[in-house]
Amino acid sequence: GGGTGLRIGSAPPPPPDPDSPGPPPPPAKNRLGSVVSPNGRFIYYTERTGTFTYNTRFPLWQVIRFDRETGDTSTITNAQGSAMRPVLSPDGKHMVYATRFETETGLRVRELATGDERWLVHPVTRDDQESRASRDTMPGYAFMPDGRSLVVPIDGRIKRVDFASGAVSDIPFSAAVEAVIAPRVYFENRIDDGPTVKVRLVRWPVLSPDGKRVAFTALNKLWVMDLPSGTPRRLTALTDGEFMPAWSPDGGYIAFVNWAPNGGA
Repeated sequence: GGGTGLRIGSAPPPPPDPDSPGPPPPPAKNRLGSVVSPNGRFIYYTERTGTFTYNTRFPLWQVIRFDRETGDTSTITNAQGSAMRPVLSPDGKHMVYATRFETETGLRVRELATGDERWLVHPVTRDDQESRASRDTMPGYAFMPDGRSLVVPIDGRIKRVDFASGAVSDIPFSAAVEAVIAPRVYFENRIDDGPTVKVRLVRWPVLSPDGKRVAFTALNKLWVMDLPSGTPRRLTALTDGEFMPAWSPDGGYIAFVNWAPNGGA
């Protein structure tokens, strides 16, 4: 026969709360170093998530290509040392980008039609990935109009890098520079190096219960002085640091903290 049963299941989810802020938005994308292809169709740039984090893990940056005709974007690099500051050859067939290998930054060449890559020159100027890179992660560099070489800053100098071989040569130049040099700021100061040294810092001064003496630390040692103008005298002959003196209620004893490289008491 029939009967009545009890069905147990999960309750439906509650309707969304219109006053709830919801999950936090994802970190914003940071984009730098955009360049346009010679035919005007593509825009290449580097992208990372966020702007700065401590103890981050590489890679951070990769090169993105934006198709102006279709609106599509695609990541075209997968460099473990990141891919930064893309530069296109005049014929649009090659892209040069910076990447870090071990502890140094170099430039790699990517053939855009096939994806084949090779090193162009390593190392060059170190990249700036550990900071916010507000002025891009690398100094600017560029192809010469004929596409046969690039001008690259290396070791604080302007260098020509042959595109085919990677050979590096200096580009000599001279510049007329006029710099105004102000007078030197110089003060003569005497250093206390004799048997008497003037103490300029007194720490933890504390009066005796009768108000006739003061104990204090100076030069990491404990001193006691009669007031108002007595001569300070060492309280102990210890060689360790002596700090934070405290008088006993009857003024007959002083407790203090001493500290040495292996500990204190």
